[in-house]
Amino acid sequence: MGPADMDRGPLDDKMLLDEQAPPGNQTCDDDRQNERGHSIVKDYEDLEVQKAELKKVQDDYRKQIQEFKDAGVEFEDEVMVHKMQIHQILRTIKEMEVEKEVKLGVLRAEQHKLNTAILKFAKSVQKAREATESFGEKIATLQGKLMAAKNREKCLPSEYQDK
Repeated sequence: MGPADMDRGPLDDKMLLDEQAPPGNQTCDDDRQNERGHSIVKDYEDLEVQKAELKKVQDDYRKQIQEFKDAGVEFEDEVMVHKMQIHQILRTIKEMEVEKEVKLGVLRAEQHKLNTAILKFAKSVQKAREATESFGEKIATLQGKLMAAKNREKCLPSEYQDK
């Protein structure tokens, strides 16, 4: 028996053909056939509704896939824009670092010059202090000699007057 023959049962000798059935049984058979026909029609209509729903679900699914693809393309575009912005920022930062290194080098050179000038100034201040001390000592010596000379001068007129 194949799948198409499933609703057919083996014929018994006891079964009567429609023409042979008593008149009351024929109406039941007609009712059964009508019910079965209505059931088949209803099943077919349900199947058509399910097919329509399936088609709608498939269309919705295709739309979602397309929306996801479009969103993916937009996302990739945004990612590319952000990557380009990040690369530009990094390039700018590197340029700023190079500029800072150059400026730092210039500042270090200026600081070295300033330190050298400060050392020279400190040495000249030290020499000036030493010269001032030496000058102070010479002044003290000269003042001592001057005082001695004044004392001698005071003494001289009185010596000459005594003589």
